[in-house]
Amino acid sequence: MDKSSEDKSALTQRLEEDRLRMAVEANEVKKSYNLSNRLRESVKKEPWYWIAASLLAGFLLSFLPARRKKIYLQADSPSAQETRNPSTKEAKKDRSRIADSVWSLVKPIITAFVGREIYKRARMAHHIT
Repeated sequence: MDKSSEDKSALTQRLEEDRLRMAVEANEVKKSYNLSNRLRESVKKEPWYWIAASLLAGFLLSFLPARRKKIYLQADSPSAQETRNPSTKEAKKDRSRIADSVWSLVKPIITAFVGREIYKRARMAHHIT
């Protein structure tokens, strides 16, 4: 009887150790399959690849055609009254022209700023490595 109780306690202890080891391994597997953590680590490890990929994706997406929407107006709707009123159309065209001219002035400034920041960071990364 004494032998069987020792075997039982040893078996119980080994079973508990195996459960603990399995819990640790399951936690490690869970961490390794966490996509957001893996993505965050990848961006921290190789930020320039991600910047280049995002610039390329944005550039390619800019070539997509604009989405065409069909709008149906009823004769008595406020939108239909706006289309009949030419002064609102002219006002919208003027605002559009102003926005285009402001964008044409701001675009090179933004481009120069982003280019300068990329250059600075590339030089810092080159000096570090």
